[in-house]
Amino acid sequence: MLRTKPADEPVRPSQRKSSQKRDLSAATAWGIGLNFAYFVIGAVVLGLVIDLIAGTAPLWMLIMAGVGLISGGWRFIREAKAVNRHFEARMAGRFGRLPVDDALDQPAGGRAEHHSERQDSISTESDSR
Repeated sequence: MLRTKPADEPVRPSQRKSSQKRDLSAATAWGIGLNFAYFVIGAVVLGLVIDLIAGTAPLWMLIMAGVGLISGGWRFIREAKAVNRHFEARMAGRFGRLPVDDALDQPAGGRAEHHSERQDSISTESDSR
C-alpha cells in the first residue's frame, strides 16, 4: 500500500522546486513532441480538404503529409536545439564550465581543436613578445 503524506505535514521547499523543474521539463518535452504531431495532422487535414474540393483523391493529402513531416521535423529540431542550449547554459552555470569529452579534449558537441593548433598559437604568442 502506498503511503501518502498527511495533509498537515508541510512540504519542504526543495521538494517543491525539484518537482516543479521535473514538471516544466516534462511539459516542454510534451510541447515539442505534440507540436510535431499537430503540424503533420494539420497538413493532412488541409490536404484532405483540398482533395475534396479539387476531386483529386489522395494526391494533395500525400503532398501535404510530406510538407507537414518536413516542416514539423524542422520545427522539432529547432526547438530541441533551443532547449538543449538552455540546458547546457544552466549546467555550465552550475558546474562552472561545459562538460569536456575526454577522448577529443574538447567541449561536448564543439569543434575539435588539435594539439598542433594549440602549439602554433602558443608559439606565435611567445614570438610576438
